Amino acid sequence: MQLLFRHTGMNTHKINQIKKYKHYKSLLKNNTKSLLLINELEDMSLGHSHFDYSIVVKKCEELISVICNLAEDLNAMSDGKYIDLISATEKIGFSIIHQLVRKKKHIRKNIFGLWLADITSEYFELTGAKAANLAEISNQVCLPVPKGFVITSRACRMFFNQAGVYKQIKKHLKDLDVNDIRALDQACSTIKALIMDSALPPEVEKTIAAKTEDLAEIFGGNLCMAVRSSASGEDSLSSSFAGLYDSVLNVRPANMVRAYKEVLAGMFNPRAVFYRRTMGYRDIDDLMSVLCITMVDARSSGCMYTIDPNYDIEDCICINANWGLGVSVVDGSVQTDHWRIARDSRKILTEQIATKKTMLVSSAGYSLQNTPVLPEKMDRPCLDKDEIKQLVDYGLRLEKYFGFPLDVEWAVDQQGKIYILQARPLQRLDNELLPEEHHEPASIPESKVILRQGMTGSSGTASGKAYVLGPDDDLADIPSGAILIAPQTSPLYVPAMSRISGIITDAGSVTGHMASVAREFRIPALVGTDTGTKLIRNKEVITLDASRRVVYKGQIDSIIKEKKQVNLMKNSPVYKLVREVLKTVIPLRLYNPKSPDFSPAGCETLHDVVRFAHEKAMHEMSSQNEHLHPYPVHWMSGSTGLPLLSVQVLNLDQGIREPASHEHLAMEDILSAPFRALLEGMAPVEAYRPDKPEQGTGKTKSSFWQSVFNNLDNNCEPVLPCFASISNDYMHFRLYAGCFKVKVDSICSKQVNSNYIAFLLQPDNSDAAGSPWLRALITDLRKLGFKIEYIQDAISAQIRKYDQDRIRDRLVHVGESIKRSLHLANGLTDAEDLVWF
Repeated sequence: MQLLFRHTGMNTHKINQIKKYKHYKSLLKNNTKSLLLINELEDMSLGHSHFDYSIVVKKCEELISVICNLAEDLNAMSDGKYIDLISATEKIGFSIIHQLVRKKKHIRKNIFGLWLADITSEYFELTGAKAANLAEISNQVCLPVPKGFVITSRACRMFFNQAGVYKQIKKHLKDLDVNDIRALDQACSTIKALIMDSALPPEVEKTIAAKTEDLAEIFGGNLCMAVRSSASGEDSLSSSFAGLYDSVLNVRPANMVRAYKEVLAGMFNPRAVFYRRTMGYRDIDDLMSVLCITMVDARSSGCMYTIDPNYDIEDCICINANWGLGVSVVDGSVQTDHWRIARDSRKILTEQIATKKTMLVSSAGYSLQNTPVLPEKMDRPCLDKDEIKQLVDYGLRLEKYFGFPLDVEWAVDQQGKIYILQARPLQRLDNELLPEEHHEPASIPESKVILRQGMTGSSGTASGKAYVLGPDDDLADIPSGAILIAPQTSPLYVPAMSRISGIITDAGSVTGHMASVAREFRIPALVGTDTGTKLIRNKEVITLDASRRVVYKGQIDSIIKEKKQVNLMKNSPVYKLVREVLKTVIPLRLYNPKSPDFSPAGCETLHDVVRFAHEKAMHEMSSQNEHLHPYPVHWMSGSTGLPLLSVQVLNLDQGIREPASHEHLAMEDILSAPFRALLEGMAPVEAYRPDKPEQGTGKTKSSFWQSVFNNLDNNCEPVLPCFASISNDYMHFRLYAGCFKVKVDSICSKQVNSNYIAFLLQPDNSDAAGSPWLRALITDLRKLGFKIEYIQDAISAQIRKYDQDRIRDRLVHVGESIKRSLHLANGLTDAEDLVWF
């Protein structure tokens, strides 16, 4: 087979068509980019994985820019026919960005301070959950809590605005990779220094002084305060922020302003910023309220879980305690007494009394100090049976009031009175072990066991190289996938939680802050092992079974369970905001091109804009050859040498390799992938002389083919004119036969999202609709996976987003279908004589 090609000069119309094609190519490129961005944003919205909020903003900005370019390309192709599409895109884009960057709405009342006794639900946004919960415990549940007040988030907002802190936050945290621990440390250090060096607004400073003076009148000159964080996202159902912000204890009235600023600066601890970003909070979402309560002169303190967070086979309450202040319990710095109590019978199920050598107490100055525990108290329980019973009663009353399991901090003063210091929702993990699996597998030899002790801080299994953390080691040096071995639990490890697979500590408790965060991150943690750092060698491969409280040498595949994929951001403010915003990005509501709503004004989402622009661009390209006149480019039948088709080829961009003679175009000279595939399907077109009956039938051919061969005998132009505008991956093809018109438009490239085949056939009369050849063609196309539509008297068939090989294969079959339709429609053969695929 060969094509005869006549070279023609570059005329104005051809130049215009090439320009149109270039804009079309640009549009297709932007179409692919936009669909990829939409897919990425959709993956984020579906909750499959964690995402950084700043990345969402950046991708939305990029998407809007790409779609604006796409709309401009369409207008360049159509001489401004769709100018309204640009304004529609800009309107949707502005709405999206406005929602993403707007600051969280806050109560506008200039209330800078509130007494706990005056806090009601209407002030929740001003006080944060920690302070609001404590107020409810006192005001509604009527349990003992310390006296105090809250400096509201409104005060923080005014301070940060006046001191220019917001601008510095944006500057130093923009594009920050929170997994880069050194960069995170540096940015946070800069922001915290700015906060500490800035002056408070006079209104805020006066409020702190006035509230503190009022308490001093009640408690006298020895008043000491605990100044604690109560951020808007803290202690919520979806995130605990356990130990991530700063509390300042033992604060004298003269130091209250300094302590207040220290708590605000704690918003930008590296661990807090890492947690916020990972859990789905924007920095502007999490304004800080500060809870200021009187210090309890604690004889003993600790933490209580109203249900075991790791096991659901036993319904029990967990209590950890130490002498003195409770900081040593929640920060994991010492071993603690531990009790597990049955919720129904109040019976003590287990009691582990630690040797408590030191305790944390208030010093004479602005600090705390570790002091030795008296020898007679070291091995004595720091709670008696009545105190345990009362704590359990308080815990169950609080759980009933709030309606969910709780993590409760408490203190017992020197007179034996129990105070509730904090109550927050307790997240409970799904138990990954069946009841019968809680025993250690017998198949693992004892020689593999490194240690079998400690408490399950967070259940699960992990295997990897041990990283034994020394006093001078940097968290940034911990390799990905390592199991962290440390002397104690600490919230300071939080920035490394994206890279570690497990945690083992010598000291620490189930109720500690680090254990809480480890459960949120689904990282197995074994705490309170006493000897983990001594028995486990640095860099040796180990397997941690935190659920059964065992550590093994080497990798034990039989106990490693695949972790469930969990999106930590789900139900967070950022996640909810992104889901809401992406409702004007992702959904495709503009489906039907024949609908009156298929217009720029009908575009409700960015995806609608992409759909509209692509559909109209295809229409613009497919109509480009309507007014062209054919010039002879003859397609020769391989077996007979008879010219049957006259093809006008418009080479838009690298569609053909022009032969030196400018007369003959061989198949190997065709570089256009879709055009070549179509021709392969159509060749060879076997020709039949009308005066020679078909062998064995006695039939002669139709008058149409009679005229074909008469014209050929008379050396006239062939009667099957064709038009093809082509590039290396694009084709627009038209065929005019006596019985129908065919249009094939296609992109066949490596970009799946750009690829399509659009096939349109229009019979020469309405009677053809029921003809066998047309029914056979429709059957052909459906088998190939085309979506068939009937548009007035024409048949439309489309395939979209197939890979390059499948598009090429379908085009070959489309060519074969066109060839068979020519035969059938013009009586060259009977339908039953054709071999169908």
